[in-house]
Amino acid sequence: MEEKDIGKLDFLLNKMIETDWLVTANDLHSNGYYDEYKDNTELIEKDFKYLLSVFSSMGVGEVSMTADAEMVKPNAKAIIFHKNGGFIKYYSDLKENDSKVEIESKKETERQDLRDEIDRLTKVNLELQNKQMRRYVVYSIIAFMLGAIITNVKDILDLWKTMTQE
Repeated sequence: MEEKDIGKLDFLLNKMIETDWLVTANDLHSNGYYDEYKDNTELIEKDFKYLLSVFSSMGVGEVSMTADAEMVKPNAKAIIFHKNGGFIKYYSDLKENDSKVEIESKKETERQDLRDEIDRLTKVNLELQNKQMRRYVVYSIIAFMLGAIITNVKDILDLWKTMTQE
């Protein structure tokens, strides 16, 4: 359903409910909706069949196609649909819902981008922690060896002297 068709659909719905009778392409034509087609019956029929397909797919009205004409007449769902605002309300709700879906989709994309950034930063953090841990191990080994040497410096020097004298 396109925005350009809403006026025609709503006109047909209103006419159908007000008259409690069937409507045809002639109703649209006589009210200036098909002036742009300049009496090109092929384009008029094609457009009207499309409009009827919208009515049919939504179950709003009873669509009839005979050899002579195509038409739609009111049913209970058409009356309820009309009372609830018709095609104009339906289309605006549809657009609003699409906007909400689009906004929600953008939010979800942003959330996923944030999750990806958190994952990347977590990976970097873990790499840095591992690097720091390796440094601590190396420093601990060096500190242990220096501590052992410093605490036993006198003994090491005595051992050195005895080894060099012989």
